[in-house]
Amino acid sequence: MIRKSVYRRFILYFIMFGMCIITLFLFLISQSEKPILENSIRDAVAFQQKHIFSVLQKFSFSATHVVDTLVNSREINNYLSDPEKAELVPVNRLIKNIIGIDPSFYRAELLDRNNEVLLSVYRQDPRLQVQDDITRKGVSLQFIPKLSSKVSHQIWFSEIIASQHLFSDSAFFHLLYASYPLYTNHQYAGSVVVYFNIDNLLNFLTSDDRLDIYITDQKGKILFSSDQMDSVTQGETQFFQSTFEVSDIRSEQQLKQKGFSFMPLGALYNGQGLLLFCRASSSFLQEKSDWYNAVVVEIFVIVIIFSFCFGIIIAIGPSRTVEKLKTVSKEKNKYMRLLDQYVPVFETDRHGVITRCNQAFCLLSQFSESELIGKPSTILNFNQADSSIAHIKSILDAGLPWQGEVHYISKRGKEFWLFSTVIPIYGNHRELMGYMSISTDKTDKKQLEVMLEIDSLTEIYNRSKLNKCLSHEFERTKRYGTVCSVIMIDIDFFKQVNDNFGHFMGDKVLYQLAILLNQSTRMIDEVGRWGGEEFMIVCPETTLEDALILAEKIRATIASHDFSDVGRLTVSLGVAEMEPEKTLQSILEQADYYLYEAKNKGRNCVMSRMGYFQIADKNTI
Repeated sequence: MIRKSVYRRFILYFIMFGMCIITLFLFLISQSEKPILENSIRDAVAFQQKHIFSVLQKFSFSATHVVDTLVNSREINNYLSDPEKAELVPVNRLIKNIIGIDPSFYRAELLDRNNEVLLSVYRQDPRLQVQDDITRKGVSLQFIPKLSSKVSHQIWFSEIIASQHLFSDSAFFHLLYASYPLYTNHQYAGSVVVYFNIDNLLNFLTSDDRLDIYITDQKGKILFSSDQMDSVTQGETQFFQSTFEVSDIRSEQQLKQKGFSFMPLGALYNGQGLLLFCRASSSFLQEKSDWYNAVVVEIFVIVIIFSFCFGIIIAIGPSRTVEKLKTVSKEKNKYMRLLDQYVPVFETDRHGVITRCNQAFCLLSQFSESELIGKPSTILNFNQADSSIAHIKSILDAGLPWQGEVHYISKRGKEFWLFSTVIPIYGNHRELMGYMSISTDKTDKKQLEVMLEIDSLTEIYNRSKLNKCLSHEFERTKRYGTVCSVIMIDIDFFKQVNDNFGHFMGDKVLYQLAILLNQSTRMIDEVGRWGGEEFMIVCPETTLEDALILAEKIRATIASHDFSDVGRLTVSLGVAEMEPEKTLQSILEQADYYLYEAKNKGRNCVMSRMGYFQIADKNTI
């Protein structure tokens, strides 16, 4: 059942994923379609513009070469040097040969100084014909500029016109002619005129399936177009402005709105100011649109088929894995519940403020989760020395985990012990985020240890525990250079108490003295019974001078205390300071030595290597 559900789910997911891909693809296509199309059109226009410029340059060069050939020919120069004696036959033969070279060379004429036609050779397929009967005297005058001896030697190109404007009996085609003045003895003697049928040239320039191309003069009159407008091909006048509703044919903004770009055709210097207009043809746009639709359909079909098939294939492994994961997940959740209930865990930020804690830790601390979050983790510490906290912090700051026993006190004052492993928590960029403490409850074991370390009579540490405390502090002194002092205490004339009041009363005195010692010392001081009526206080982070002050305070407190049924008692105290270069045994012997020095001085006093100690100002105690 689970497997079928996984199959259906994976197939559905992959189809949805495929739809997302299609949607994203369509969005990207829609965003890029216009720029891609514009780039295609721009490339096509740029290519066509370069192509047209190159072709016109070649045409201009070819036309110039033909005219130069005639102008510089020996036949024409011989005729002009002596028109009365020379004949036109050689000139006629020369012109016929040149006109026969290219079908676009329609006609060539030789004019005299009055611009009257002396000789005209024109093409009337399939043969060239010499016009013997000159009937066009003065006809060319209106098209050729007035020439004189001051005119420079240069070829002049005419505007593009309809052939019927010059030759009424000819078929309609577009005509352009080139004229070159002839001089004899620096005097104007006539000119050579060559007429070109440029329909093929214009067709070649405007033949591009991707573009609609229009060639106009500088006023916008359409001379030729790629779509072969009927009105233009029949010689009727059509203007670009009225045809495409453009008021200014040189306004890029107006042309862009209509999809056009334009370029001056400067390669043909005929004074007509020819302009080239191009835009994407409807067939090209339709082709791109069809391509886009076909691509979308193909991708849609491919993605759906792929998603369906791939979903089935991919679902085989996960369906089995899901079954296993569900089983594992149940086991995991069971163990996580057990961990949450029985393994105390809490997390802090970098500054030790609690950010999370589990159920087991809340049960031990007797605080609710809301009461602990936002509080410093030291809120639960019991009698934790500052040096110990600093030592733990130095290890964690080095990026290392710390392990050890921690003594806590609950909300209701109940002590409990945890063996904790504290590890740093890092973020994605290896920055320190905080710490996690994972613990095991050692309270029962610790209570058993405490019972073994507590003196049953006085309920303070016994000698075994004091030895552990001494060893620990001595090791710290040697390793970290910390200071620590030891105070040994003995009750004066305690044997008389036992003899006069009995051992029960003596035990009562020992118990009361233990209470006084606990009340007179600090939280970090370790108080214990060394043996019989002897007591010891281990004072961490305490110099000899400070220990002497504490010892005198204890002596004065006991001396002023009224023990029930016994009265006043005194104690003698010996004080020694731990020194790393000495042994622990020698330090204890030193403290014991000064204790008996105090007894020898008359008891009820404090002795050390500094001698007899007494505070001059009693208010200091």
